Amino acid sequence: MKKIIFFLFFVSFINMQYAAIVPIETAKKLALNFYAQKFKEANSQIITKDIFISESYTISDNNIAVFYIFNIADYGYILISGENNTTPILAYSFESTYHPNNVIPAFKMWMDAYKKSILYARKNNLSANNEIKNRWLSITNTNNEKNSSKSVSPFIHSKWDQDNNFNIKCPADAAGPGGHCVTGCVATCLGQLMYYYRFPSHGKGNYSYTHNVYGNLSADYENTYYKWDAMCDVPTKPNLAISELISQSGIGVDMHYSANSSGMYNHSAAYVLKTYFKYSPAVRYVFRDSTNLRWDSLMITQLDKKMPLYYAGWSVPNVDGHAFVCDGYQDTTYFHFNFGWSGVSDGYFYLNALSPGNNNFNLAQELIINIYPDTALYTYPSYCGGQKTLTATEGSIEDGSGPINNYQANSNCIWLITPVGDSISSLNFNFSSLQTKLNHGIVKIYKGINSSAPLMGSYSGDSIPTSVSFNGKEAFVSFTSDNDSLFAGFFINYKATTPDYCSSYKYLNTTSGTFTDGSGNKKYNPNTYCTWKISPNTPTTNITLHFINFTTEANKDILRVKTFFPDSVLATFSGSNIPQDFTVNSDEAIIEWISDYENEFAGWEISYTSSNVGINAITGIENIFVYPNPVDKTLNIMMNITDKQDVMFDIYSMEGKLIYSENRKNLFGKIKEEINLNNIKSGIYLLQLSNSKKEILRQKIIVK
Repeated sequence: MKKIIFFLFFVSFINMQYAAIVPIETAKKLALNFYAQKFKEANSQIITKDIFISESYTISDNNIAVFYIFNIADYGYILISGENNTTPILAYSFESTYHPNNVIPAFKMWMDAYKKSILYARKNNLSANNEIKNRWLSITNTNNEKNSSKSVSPFIHSKWDQDNNFNIKCPADAAGPGGHCVTGCVATCLGQLMYYYRFPSHGKGNYSYTHNVYGNLSADYENTYYKWDAMCDVPTKPNLAISELISQSGIGVDMHYSANSSGMYNHSAAYVLKTYFKYSPAVRYVFRDSTNLRWDSLMITQLDKKMPLYYAGWSVPNVDGHAFVCDGYQDTTYFHFNFGWSGVSDGYFYLNALSPGNNNFNLAQELIINIYPDTALYTYPSYCGGQKTLTATEGSIEDGSGPINNYQANSNCIWLITPVGDSISSLNFNFSSLQTKLNHGIVKIYKGINSSAPLMGSYSGDSIPTSVSFNGKEAFVSFTSDNDSLFAGFFINYKATTPDYCSSYKYLNTTSGTFTDGSGNKKYNPNTYCTWKISPNTPTTNITLHFINFTTEANKDILRVKTFFPDSVLATFSGSNIPQDFTVNSDEAIIEWISDYENEFAGWEISYTSSNVGINAITGIENIFVYPNPVDKTLNIMMNITDKQDVMFDIYSMEGKLIYSENRKNLFGKIKEEINLNNIKSGIYLLQLSNSKKEILRQKIIVK
């Protein structure tokens, strides 16, 4: 009876002549109906009683609901309009919940666009047409049986991001995650698209450009061989192979790098795919506001072929946009986005105008279509065959047919997985996909170095197995098939369990101390990226490194010494010779430790000391003291100058822009110099003092 009353109420509600606000309790019931329907379409095993609203959020304007966001248990979220004259369901997800304190930029872009569109309909009192009324009516249906609407499930399995695990090869910047700039959404998007195809084996040509902060950035595509086997869907540590791919993608599009936000200000991504990464000449942009093609149909045609799309949008008239992967759809109406943010907010989104006469949110949108390797000039796919040895601690294996073609008949492929490292305790295998001929296209995993080792599992058919884990440091994986080649194949991620000898970023704030690669009496791990920031908590003018032990793989596993200022690499150490003491003339020092995929050595141990004196013999200046810090209006610099000289006082922003510069002449004796900061905005800056002989001081200051 309650359901009948609700249905009759809602039929009259949506057929009102004028627009009306949708009450939150009504919105909840409709959202649950829709979510249950779509779960069935996604072939989910969830049962209806497990679908409930765990959290509710109202996005308002002048205290009136514009739309609602409901988290569904721990499974996902759904956005539903607060106006009955617009399309009801805006977006939903089966894989990520909504957190108001962690709203990623691309998701916010869609939220803002939906809000503008709904407010436009409200302000202009637009009437719902029959299509919108029918959409509202359809979600009053509480029959959650799976319907026959057309769909393509998301087929990009990678959950990549822009930070520590992905940006090692991006320009160095101590203010960025892991001491580097973020990758930029365009570069991460391109990286995920190419990882999907695992193509090319190496690039073509080379390219460089000059960044206004980080100087010359270059990529040698021709001689870079991309290590697809050393990449994985969800890396748990900094991954050099992925970072190299993403970095070269960013360089190709003239990425405007920075510590917190990196962006592309051209439309060169399609060109980069064709020119440097050997993708089809048919790869091209399509702009929604200038095409005669039906947008949804164009996307569906590509997605039906399992060809992912590069999708980008930005709010007009703003130029700051966001790029991400489109890899599926439901109902030919809602399209799935992988935002390249470790899976956060990934889900299905409504892309069309929310109501008749609306302006499609003032959201400019573009696609790159026909993303596929250039098979006229290059061999693709590269099917598996013979034996391959994999040494990365995280990686992936597949039958070599790629995501679109089927595996070869009579395949006989072997992978020997022997990750480098003397501290590996176990191995783990996870299937992302499995579609082979039952009992005839067989994947076997052995605990050991050949097929005589204990068999840990034998897999065929189309049911994704549970993960396979076992103690040990070696595995033997085989794939054999009969003369049938009508199946898509398989994709497996593997991970070796290793101790974390060092952290991605560690602060050392004492005046002296000791730090190491962390491996102790064992050898260090491959594929390691760790950073130490030495920043003594007392006034400091220089930091000296004393090398106690030092044994690394020459020219491959390196220790870099930098200052806080972006891209200021002072020294690089590698090999088995213990370096001489090295002094950094700054109040901070950055130490980066990077090892590649192969070979391992004993490692290193370093002690450091800091001082506020000791450069007088070279510069004629000593006992420098900068205060207060943080500073409000006036910065004081005390020093003792033994030789009369000119001193240059410079202040830089963290982006490298010079915002204050003054050459103070004929300074001598114990002096106090002042810098007026009234015209400098609050933030973090770099103070640099220098004379004709050398740089004297480089110190971070905080302006309140």
